[in-house]
Amino acid sequence: MPLSPRVNQFYFSQIRLGSRADSYYEYLLKQYLQTVSLDMYKGKSEHVYKEMYDEACKGIKRHLVKISQGPKKLIHTIELAPSRRDNRPEYRLYNKQDHLVCFLPGLLMLGVHQGKDELDQKKMTIQEHENWWVGTELLKTCYDTYNSTERKIKTIIESINMLLTKAEIIHFHPIGDPLSLKEDWFIKRSENSKVDLLDGRYILRPETVESIFIAFRLTGDAKYREWGWQIFQSIEKHAKIQTGGYASIKDVDQLPVVYEDKMETFLLSETFKYLYLLFEDSTIAPLDIFNTEAHLFPIFEPSFKSNLI
Repeated sequence: MPLSPRVNQFYFSQIRLGSRADSYYEYLLKQYLQTVSLDMYKGKSEHVYKEMYDEACKGIKRHLVKISQGPKKLIHTIELAPSRRDNRPEYRLYNKQDHLVCFLPGLLMLGVHQGKDELDQKKMTIQEHENWWVGTELLKTCYDTYNSTERKIKTIIESINMLLTKAEIIHFHPIGDPLSLKEDWFIKRSENSKVDLLDGRYILRPETVESIFIAFRLTGDAKYREWGWQIFQSIEKHAKIQTGGYASIKDVDQLPVVYEDKMETFLLSETFKYLYLLFEDSTIAPLDIFNTEAHLFPIFEPSFKSNLI
């Protein structure tokens, strides 16, 4: 939600976890994790950001997390879009989830762990249990949108060889829609064939593999390495081009693949970095030193408290 620096008020606009909002939530936790007090008994020094993160998590779970009505009952997020009724502002529910939102599973799990040597579920608070459950279930949803081999296109042969890649945006049917009971999510198609299908693109984003990497580090569950390996193999098969680079895919449901003439820089700086670290020794690079763009930051005591006016 944009904030006007001139009048110090929020604009009446979309409330979302995807583009223009994702890094804010991520930095609430990471700003806290990446500061420390020299007094070993005080631990972290910027508690205000942890408090803001915890409050944000409560709001996210209350307003932006839903369960699909389809056979898999997948946890997913929504957006709130501004609207008006009787000339009064209100928000309407928008059943849409960006690929960018797939940073959230790893963040929620990291927020529960907070750099502890060992995770003891018996010592978790109620909110930590909720965050852990939402994180692990939402990660299943993010992976399910990669592992789309059950979806039907054209012929049986093509469906077997279908792309194992993630659409840019997925949608969920509203409650009461008969289709909501048949499929958990879908890619929205353009009614105008001349308009590019933005929802169905795959532009090599890192958010899902970032969360998979974090989940594996925190749990040691081998399934997360299997998920990462399948995604990597799919990228190699469908996004690698003859010149040796990689290209974005225009429509994950279309075979043969049609490419966009560009390779996003975050493929190298984030997507492949997280995939590499997923299979590297777990002692390499602690989880709490990564910023939202996968750069490694030092942990230190700030020279001043940022929450003081």
